[in-house]
Amino acid sequence: EIIEKYHKEAYDKNIILVPQCGFDSVPSELGTKMVVDYLRKEHNLPTKSAKLSVTTFHGAGE
Repeated sequence: EIIEKYHKEAYDKNIILVPQCGFDSVPSELGTKMVVDYLRKEHNLPTKSAKLSVTTFHGAGE
């Protein structure tokens, strides 16, 4: 419904709609980079490294 509603406007403005939902909508490494960038910019905190750890994840249907 969202794509149908906004397709023409997006097309006219040269915008691509990418539907997403759930855990994998933002890849973990991208989320980590965004947090690091935020800490550096908004709080002037140096970041030497970032560690990402993903453990068992269960969806609502499991």
